[in-house]
Amino acid sequence: MFLRVSLNWIDLPEDVTASILSRLEATEILSTAQRVCTTWRKICKDPRNWRTINMCDVSVYDKSPSQYRFNILCRQAIDLSCGNLVDISIHNFGSDDLLKHITDSNGLIRAASKLPLLEELELSYKSSIKE
Repeated sequence: MFLRVSLNWIDLPEDVTASILSRLEATEILSTAQRVCTTWRKICKDPRNWRTINMCDVSVYDKSPSQYRFNILCRQAIDLSCGNLVDISIHNFGSDDLLKHITDSNGLIRAASKLPLLEELELSYKSSIKE
C-alpha cells in the first residue's frame, strides 16, 4: 500500500523555500524563480540573498545578445543587494559601465578610502583574445 502525499510548495516555511532558492544560479532567480509566486518573489528580493553574487556565462566570449542580457541581470542583482554587496564574481561579460554601476551602488570607492587597514581588494580583468 502506497501513501500518496500532495505537497504544495507555497505551504513550505519561508526559510525552507529560501534554502531551496539559494541553490539556484543568480540568473535563474532573476529570470524565472522570482516570477513563480508572490512568496518566491518576496524571498528573491530580500537583500540578504544578494550579498554574494556569482554570475558566470562561459558561453560568451564576444559581444552578443547573451552578454547584454547578463549585464542587465547583473545590474538587477546589484540593485537587489541594496548596497550590501560583499562579493561579486562575473566571468566572460562586463563593461566599464557595469563596473561603475557596482562601485556607485555599493560605495566601493568611498568605502575603500575609509578602510586604511584593508588587506585585500581584488579587481581583475581578463581579455579573451581570438585568433
